[in-house]
Amino acid sequence: MLCTKPASKAVYLWFIIDVTSVSMVSVACLELIQMLLISHYHVPTEEVREKLAVMTAIASVLQYLSATFAVPIHSLVLKRFSPWYTVLFTWLGEEYMLISSVLALLYFKEASKIVHFIVYSISIIQGLSGTGPSIHASWKAIAHTSYIDEPFVLFVTSIPMFSFFLGPFFASLLLSHISLFQLYILAWLLHFVCGITFWLVFYHSPSSHSLSPETNPLFVTTEATGVNCPGSFPSDDENQRQNLSLHLISNVYRNYIKNINDVLFNSYFFQLTLTCRLLLLSFVFYMPSAVFFDYYVQYLLNVKKFPLEKVTFISSFQTFGTMLTCSVLTYMSVFDDLTTKDFHNILIWSTFILSLLTMAYYWAIESFIPFLAFIHGMSRSMEPIFHFLLTTYAPSGSLHEYWRLSAIFEAFSTCFSHLYLVYCYLQGTERKSFLFFLGPAFLALISCFSSFLFHKYSS
Repeated sequence: MLCTKPASKAVYLWFIIDVTSVSMVSVACLELIQMLLISHYHVPTEEVREKLAVMTAIASVLQYLSATFAVPIHSLVLKRFSPWYTVLFTWLGEEYMLISSVLALLYFKEASKIVHFIVYSISIIQGLSGTGPSIHASWKAIAHTSYIDEPFVLFVTSIPMFSFFLGPFFASLLLSHISLFQLYILAWLLHFVCGITFWLVFYHSPSSHSLSPETNPLFVTTEATGVNCPGSFPSDDENQRQNLSLHLISNVYRNYIKNINDVLFNSYFFQLTLTCRLLLLSFVFYMPSAVFFDYYVQYLLNVKKFPLEKVTFISSFQTFGTMLTCSVLTYMSVFDDLTTKDFHNILIWSTFILSLLTMAYYWAIESFIPFLAFIHGMSRSMEPIFHFLLTTYAPSGSLHEYWRLSAIFEAFSTCFSHLYLVYCYLQGTERKSFLFFLGPAFLALISCFSSFLFHKYSS
């Protein structure tokens, strides 16, 4: 089924609706968790703020720890079968999240008793399904496999930026007329119907072609590599290569866990060019600033006491800035108006502006926050640029190891970002300090410096 090539326009259309339906409840899920916690602990809303922050942080850490744990399996599936399997697994993980939330609202009293299980199971399953680093690696692999002649990675990694504007924006309008339960039902129906339609079209695609190991350039290049990376797999006869046995998986994890330090800093990392290493480091230090706005939303809800509709609108305004910038960048890249060096300069200035804006939130007056969020969103448009450059500078002789290494770096840096930001959030809001804003701003400056060095040494 998944050894096919759907038209790129069908992929874009499906992914836009898919991410939009999920993002419709991206802010509302905080309200749902807070309601469940109030019912669970029988305490006023004011006393739930810290519990909500801790729970969402733990959930995020669990998601990216499980995503890190799942990287070898998705890497194995990507290498031996098709990267489309990770896309399918991610869709199933999102389905579990939406269905669990709908059931939690439908059976609220029972759900409040097991709120920790619901939240943490959603995080773990989404991480294991490939959300985050594994699906990003899969999109890069799909681009090299099927869409090498078009800016597929830039397009597909920009789609969440578009959709995370559309989803919260529609949700902020709908919440004035419908209940939270009806919003979740609508989001789930969109996600389910669109997903089923896409996979049916995928299966019956008339332009499909086999991505077998004999014809797939991704498999050819990864099998030809001589780099011995942790989690790499030995060549064997064709039958053994096509058989995912428990013994093989156990060997993968035995090697993976034993050499977890080498996964991050192994000889392969130092065999990469200096530009690749600087780009990866810049991406790592960028991640805390990318995650910052998720906690700033909680800051507005629980510390500033903004209503849900207003916070959802601010969130959509932030992603509108990202959407607008990504639209311009992708449009210009299609007509070759932007060179790779132009993307280097955009990366440097965007990380610098992101650092300044993060601190500006600390002093911003209420009426000025939407404008800051809009500019913040414009500077956030570099995330697809990172993925585009990581694909552009991928070493042709060891693609599979490179995808895995970039996924591991992304997973660990995101996991660290959530741990760091929840600490800054709790300390900063309790002690009235600006640590919550200062930390991400400082790391964004380091990312800016790494991007500058990347640009300098790649010239």
